[in-house]
Amino acid sequence: MSQMFKYLHKLSPDIDQAFESFYDKLLKDVHLTNFFDSQEQIAMLVQKQKMFFINSLTMSDTELDTTYIRLGENHYDLTIPYVDYIKGMEILEEHFLMYSQNIDNSRELMEDIFEYFKLIKSKTARGYLNKMMLEDEEDIELFFTNLEDEENDLTREIIFERVTWLKSIINALKQDIPFDLDENKEFKFWSDNLHFVDHKKKEFIENLEKRININTKNLFYFYKKNNFLEILPLYSSLLSIYKLTLLLSGSALISTADHLIKNLKMDTLTNLYRKDAFEQFLEKELELFKRHHVLFSVVYLDIDNFKEINDSFGHWSGDKVLEKIGEKINQNIRASDIGFRIGGDEFAIILKGSNQEQTLKICQEIKSEVNKFEFVYNEKQSFFADMSI
Repeated sequence: MSQMFKYLHKLSPDIDQAFESFYDKLLKDVHLTNFFDSQEQIAMLVQKQKMFFINSLTMSDTELDTTYIRLGENHYDLTIPYVDYIKGMEILEEHFLMYSQNIDNSRELMEDIFEYFKLIKSKTARGYLNKMMLEDEEDIELFFTNLEDEENDLTREIIFERVTWLKSIINALKQDIPFDLDENKEFKFWSDNLHFVDHKKKEFIENLEKRININTKNLFYFYKKNNFLEILPLYSSLLSIYKLTLLLSGSALISTADHLIKNLKMDTLTNLYRKDAFEQFLEKELELFKRHHVLFSVVYLDIDNFKEINDSFGHWSGDKVLEKIGEKINQNIRASDIGFRIGGDEFAIILKGSNQEQTLKICQEIKSEVNKFEFVYNEKQSFFADMSI
């Protein structure tokens, strides 16, 4: 039996009801049901997940890890996006958290639920990552197989070095080998041959090189912490940028290269862009302003009482606040504007072509809607979040 979750057995009376609720909500989401052939297939998957959960109440820590890593691999094979799996888990988590508030040791049980779902989401992410790396290894072998067809010796050498670098990244992740980004292991785009391209393209290439190395550093930082919830989007982002470098060299043989920009750098909790995307978009807007005097506004937002919410009501309540703020930002900005989550409880918005008056109006609307939203903790308690902009 797991040594981490001492109170999860208290959920046993609610398991059937929780999964019925999960099933009902799943059927109402047309986007989620598109991944299945029939309602029978959905019912079978829900039943399987139900058994996973029931069995997990008596699993050892090692069994928990293995079970949910395998589940992630199976979901990847079914082409179910990880973000949609997360939506399903959030339905279950929320149901169990509401149920737990009315039984003994509710605070301890709620912490167990929060940590349990955090664990299974992370281990499932590891399963997705395993499959992604397997596909990328196959693509690497395809590169090496076709490399002899490249007529240009310089291009062949660059591609060989680049693909070898990616292979070393995947090997380090799979075999748990330290990967220190020293000068010899940093990603080099054109090596010493940047004089072959014009200044504008050279600057773009150097920026890509920098982003790849930063992403790689962050990837292994979270890998040491065994945090696959952060690793999976970082790896996806890294591979997307990396594949772009292959396209720019005229050698796009990786099978997924036509999906370079899809779901790039998105924060799954808030459905906003991540910090690395914010920096990229900000640079572009600054360049437009310098060259063509195109106005734009930058808005920074943070939650005033976020630590108090986490301490008083638990991290799952904090996540609900972050999720709601992401929703309110997306609802109130224009189609041309872009929202970002740039830190734990910190957000930013880039408002294109927006003057001070327009910007203030949008900010006031977001702040008002967030401040007046009542977050329900249980039948007796609720709370509000306040924002600074």
